[in-house]
Amino acid sequence: MLGGELGGTVALAGVLGAAVGLLAWSVLVVAGEGCRLVWGGAEVVPQLGDHPWWLRLLIPALGGLACGLVVRLLGARDAGLNAAELIDDIGRRGGRVDFPRAVVRTLGSVFVVVGGGAVGPEGPIVHAGGAVGSAARALGVEGQRLRVLVACGAAAGIAAVVGAPIAGTLFAAEVLLGAAHRRALLPIAVAAAFAFAVRAVLHGAGGLVELVAIDRLPEALGPLGWGAVAGAAVLGVLAGVVGAAFGRVLAVTEEVFEAVPLPTWVLPALGGLMVGLMGLVLPRAAGHGYGGSLAELAAHGPNAVALALCLVVWRLLASSLTLGSGGAGGTLVTTLVMGGALGAAFSAGAARLDLGDPAALAGAYTFVGAVAVLAGATHAALMSVVLLFEVTREPALLLPGIVAAGAAVVAASAVSKETIHTLSLRRHGGRTRRPVGESSVMDETSVAALVTADADRIGRGEPLSKLVHKVLDGGTMYQHVVDENGKLLGTVSLQEVGPLLREDGVEGLLLAYDVMRAPPVSVTRADCLSTCMERFGHVDADELPVIDGAGVLVGRVTRKDVLAFYAREVLERRDSGMKFIARAERSAPADGSVADESSELVTDFVEVPPGHAVEGMAIPPGVVGRTLIELNLRSRFGVAVISMRRRTPGGGRISLVAPDPAMPLRAGDVVVLAGPKEQIERLRKLVGE
Repeated sequence: MLGGELGGTVALAGVLGAAVGLLAWSVLVVAGEGCRLVWGGAEVVPQLGDHPWWLRLLIPALGGLACGLVVRLLGARDAGLNAAELIDDIGRRGGRVDFPRAVVRTLGSVFVVVGGGAVGPEGPIVHAGGAVGSAARALGVEGQRLRVLVACGAAAGIAAVVGAPIAGTLFAAEVLLGAAHRRALLPIAVAAAFAFAVRAVLHGAGGLVELVAIDRLPEALGPLGWGAVAGAAVLGVLAGVVGAAFGRVLAVTEEVFEAVPLPTWVLPALGGLMVGLMGLVLPRAAGHGYGGSLAELAAHGPNAVALALCLVVWRLLASSLTLGSGGAGGTLVTTLVMGGALGAAFSAGAARLDLGDPAALAGAYTFVGAVAVLAGATHAALMSVVLLFEVTREPALLLPGIVAAGAAVVAASAVSKETIHTLSLRRHGGRTRRPVGESSVMDETSVAALVTADADRIGRGEPLSKLVHKVLDGGTMYQHVVDENGKLLGTVSLQEVGPLLREDGVEGLLLAYDVMRAPPVSVTRADCLSTCMERFGHVDADELPVIDGAGVLVGRVTRKDVLAFYAREVLERRDSGMKFIARAERSAPADGSVADESSELVTDFVEVPPGHAVEGMAIPPGVVGRTLIELNLRSRFGVAVISMRRRTPGGGRISLVAPDPAMPLRAGDVVVLAGPKEQIERLRKLVGE
């Protein structure tokens, strides 16, 4: 079952989700106990007044210093990025996540949170969840399945921390993968559900932590009027600007700290000291933000509005200082804090305009503002709206939430095309996302995924007769010549030396060294499958030797395995890019006349781009018995087989069949090709020759 496609992936996702749920629970419990030990309570802000000013400065600095030392001593390059790096790991590295680095970041985030840094641990937990999913490489998982399992781990992290499994699923689809399809959504949803189940078992259905800015709504919150919905659109525009500004300020802060002439492990302490200073002025600027309440900010009056707006700016700066200086942490709670404060301030103005009940507006706009800033920062409107509903269970908030989140994404996109994640990623030289397709799958999967250790080898001094006997005894048609240390010297193909065997007396005179092909065409385990395909194009062989860094033969990779992987990961997932419209069947008129179908003539045609064509081609005798995988028409000619016509056994009628890549072709088959006209003509010419 674990070796299957969808079923095996779903099974792995369930185990993965439970493991990430347990990991997230452990991290949050350790962080909570650390806060109780240092501050006297799990929530930092209410305890600040019980400590002298110098401790309120010193503790955040020490937390940042501990984070910097952990990152330095354990060998991680930095403590930032998190979700941004997962996007890069999925898009550029094929789902290969550095597990030790994720562990270091998670540990560093605990020190930052305990020290009172203005971030939460959810970012590193999500990154660690992706690393757990990437560990499926140990089971031989590669390609698209590995990328999906990394997304499963990240979704499980969101579900375990926030208690919103559906929002976690959409986070993985919208933010990490950038697309949603059946093979991805089902495993991701299963992983998030299992993580949420572990959370519920360990800490009850009420959740391990309560998100900031989630104040209690009025008990009887009825449907909000159209005026309140229109106000939500305005709030969404403001939230989008705040979300985009957060990403820009964070990027600038990182640049400023990079220019500071101090060791990198000291910089988080400097950022923590600055956050401590800001906390002296406005305590809510410090601390992780979980469990806080913004109810008092929703009170109407100029002082409350000013306080709420100050918190938006102060929290934005404090979080940017914490992360920009190199501290480990996440941005989810920070965006909710800023959005909740913005919504609380906005509700005061909405009450003056008589857009609804002041108490209802205060609670509703606090929620809506929180998710709108999250949507503006991440450009993930659907995920933000679902998070709003999962946390509140209040249907009346759906309409204003959708309006606000949509307006926030539009406004944020107008300010910056980059999200808070992709902006950081580009600064660090990563790629935001590569299109899923032939190039990405083949470029991101290594030869190690398909290599086998059963390569036949022979010594360079062995006679040709021994080579022949090895093949007759069950060996392959390719014998790889090695020296005494196992280093590859060349390759002997029985097809190439076959003519020599017909000459009298030659068999006993020639050695393997005399007839081998040198230098050998080979690949390493680290080479990608695109490189492997190129090497197959340079030499007419059915397998290539695989060597290590010293040139020692370690195995082989076959053309059949590479083409099978190509068909499974690329051809089965590719959209042809064409639109096919079927004509609805109609009964003939009663009078026997011909029905007027002029309005539906368009349905007789296949819409193809200029310069392309869809044509049928009879299978030539030379390829009868071979499969579409072996022909590899898309890679060699750039054309796709979209349909086949096949005569039934016994010479009966011709029927239309789906093109099965592994189905042997028969005499009389006709394949329907789609692609550039010149490439189809080139293929026809080769078939005619």
